[in-house]
Amino acid sequence: MDLNKLMKQAQQMQAELANTQDQLAQQRFKATGAGGKICAEVDGKGDLLDLQLDGSVLDPDDADFVADLILKTIQEAVATAKAEQDKAMKGITGGMGI
Repeated sequence: MDLNKLMKQAQQMQAELANTQDQLAQQRFKATGAGGKICAEVDGKGDLLDLQLDGSVLDPDDADFVADLILKTIQEAVATAKAEQDKAMKGITGGMGI
């Protein structure tokens, strides 16, 4: 086994991973909840960028329910971003779990 060749391949993979992570960080992922009345948008890192609420979901008598709807919508957007990141990484690493 050629150690230099292996090191070069590892460096190429590392550069490709960094490039893919940068590209994913710039992408935006959206999820909606409550029949489209809640919309959350995150970036590829899972950071919340935007949250939009239709006023009709804001029931002061049921704030816990509204909070749960908001949380689930944000979690769905983050899960979508993570799934896209996992898919991209698997394509680069060949499923090695790196």
